[in-house]
Amino acid sequence: MRKREMIYLFIIAALAFLASYYYMGAKGFEADLNKWGKQNNSLNLERDFELYKALKDNNITTLKKNLDLNFMFHLSAIEKDGIVDMLDMQNINRLCQKYNLVEMQFKSEYKKLYPSSIKDLDSFCKRI
Repeated sequence: MRKREMIYLFIIAALAFLASYYYMGAKGFEADLNKWGKQNNSLNLERDFELYKALKDNNITTLKKNLDLNFMFHLSAIEKDGIVDMLDMQNINRLCQKYNLVEMQFKSEYKKLYPSSIKDLDSFCKRI
């Protein structure tokens, strides 16, 4: 009887350890994700202020540089992993509406830099 109680106690202790281990890991992951989100938001806001200033100064060159930087961040990920893994497919309708408005000009300017992204966007946005 004593042996059985020890086994049960060991199982309970092992499960408690695993539960606390995964709980602490989830808390650490949440903190890292929040930190990344704050940094990402700060960078986006910084670029927004640059864009605002460029608009006020009628500085098309700065606007183009910032736009190219934004496309690099977003489309490079699609080039690498594909559109399905990088975009919220439930809300792609809004993106496709915007893309379809500029499709021809965008393709001519960025086809060499992001061929896979453009192919993915074309295939998804044609269906919608």
